[in-house]
Amino acid sequence: MRGRAETSALEVSRLPRRILAKRMRDILADLWPQYGLTIVTPHLQLRLPGGAELAELADLAGHGVDRPGERPFLTPWTDGTYTDRARFVLQEHWHQLASWNVAAWRLGMGVFRAGRPIGVVTLRARDFPVVRQVTTPAWLGIDHQGKGYWNGSEGRTAHPCFKIISAPPPH
Repeated sequence: MRGRAETSALEVSRLPRRILAKRMRDILADLWPQYGLTIVTPHLQLRLPGGAELAELADLAGHGVDRPGERPFLTPWTDGTYTDRARFVLQEHWHQLASWNVAAWRLGMGVFRAGRPIGVVTLRARDFPVVRQVTTPAWLGIDHQGKGYWNGSEGRTAHPCFKIISAPPPH
């Protein structure tokens, strides 16, 4: 009997798009457990984005996170070109996954509202097994800001997940 990760390419290519996306997420979660983590809040869903969703997030950042002349975040979102900002999102996403370490990690989760990506929240920890603290820097595309999507309840809803995130991988 084959496991989830052993489905043939031909079998996968015949699946409807919605089922295919779920199937790919299941395969990724088997191989890289962070893909299995989803945090649901009253307004949003936080999870690692799939390939097409990551491209949408890069496009969103490319179009702007800060208004011209503003810099409320350490990341210089108004510097550079559309391409610079979009590539930054891709590079950060891939770097965070590739450098995952139980003691010090960053997990850039897509922020989804009604199934559409609207930004990224990064769960970030250093010396997590000892300190047990996580910070949550976040950004939303300009068109999604000021609408009350990210408030204190989102962070409180995410709190129980940190024990899961720091657990050792299954054997």
